[in-house]
This record gives sequence, C-alpha cells and structure tokens, in this order.
Amino acid sequence: MEDTLKAGANFCDPDAVEVLVTEGPKCVEELIELGTKFDKIEGKYKTTLEAAHQRPRILHARGDATGAEIEESLSKKVINENKIKIKENILVIDILTEHTTCYGLLTLDSNTNEIIAYLARATILASGGAGQLFSNTTNPDVATGDGIAMAYRGRAKVTDLEFIQFHPTALYHQGSPKFLISEAVRGEGAILKNINNKPFMHSYHPLAELAPRDIVSRAITD
Repeated sequence: MEDTLKAGANFCDPDAVEVLVTEGPKCVEELIELGTKFDKIEGKYKTTLEAAHQRPRILHARGDATGAEIEESLSKKVINENKIKIKENILVIDILTEHTTCYGLLTLDSNTNEIIAYLARATILASGGAGQLFSNTTNPDVATGDGIAMAYRGRAKVTDLEFIQFHPTALYHQGSPKFLISEAVRGEGAILKNINNKPFMHSYHPLAELAPRDIVSRAITD
C-alpha cells in the first residue's frame, strides 16, 4: 500500500488503494483461471520492478502485450457466455438521463446509420482515458475522453481531472504513432540519458529511472 501511495504522490484515496492492493491479487488469480498467460521463467511467474515500488511485483504477458493478452482472455469468456449479448460497431452518442438518473444509452449503428436507444437498469461506462486531447500522447486513437464527458453531462460526479499521466518514455518516428516503451525496460536496468549521453535521473530523485512517472516526465522535459 505504501508503494502505491508514493507512486500517486499521496494524492490517492487511501480507501480505494486498500481495495486495490487487497483485492488485486485475487483478480489476477481469476484472470489466470480464465486463461490469461502471464510470462514465466522456469515455471515461475516473472515479476518486474516498476516506478516507486520497493520490490518486483508486476506481471507482464508476451513482454509488453499484457493488455492485449488480458483482453483476449476476457473476450473469449464473454463470447462463450450465453447471457451476454455483444453489439459491435455501435457508437455511443450519449447516456439517457432524467434529472440525475441514468436509464441507458443513445447510440449510432455505424453499419446502418440508425439511431438506437438501449434502456438499462444499470449502465457502466468503460471508455478509457482522454490522452487524445493532447497533441503528444501514447494513448490509442479511441482515448478521447467521451465517456467522462457523457458522465459529466449526465451530472455524474467527476474528480481529479487535472491528473493526466504522461508516460515518460516513447519511441518517436516521424509520421508514425507514438510507441510506448514499457516502464519494465527501466525496471530491468535501462538508463535514461540526455542529449550529451549522460545519465541525469539521479539529480531528480533517489530512485533515478524508477522514480514515479510524473517526476521522470518532468525531468525529461526540464
């Protein structure tokens, strides 16, 4: 818990952090049961060190394809679940609300251009971040913040919108999307150097390359 609070510059909600660190391991076990294949070495799960952590505890899959691996295992589970209906190529326009109660979604079928309303007793928005608000980001094209905007228009409470995290390291190639370089690379010993080929992170934080991401990002742009 201490590492997580430090990584969040102590702005984290302690109650939320406690839920994360106590229930997180069980969720990882559930992912493994669903078929998620995290990387192993000699039969044991390989854990790596990441920013602000005192010991290696991060699992990866296929190197830096952890998200894709988890998404694939969850998708297979959903596809095989008869009680779940999957609607593809449906764009959400807005949530349907009256006063402060949500009743579902207003959508656009991108195949037929038909406007369709879906009514529901409960609506969950899982739309990712808002990195595309910025000219430089490693977020995917779909990270436009629309889900947050819809929730806000529906009078949901939003908080900490000023905290937008920029991943410190990316591979830049002109004309190509920004390619995120995993923090695990630094966890395995990679050193950040300036234009003069000199390491510089020790001047900013005792953990050097493994300082919290906001500190590393500011050091790079300093």
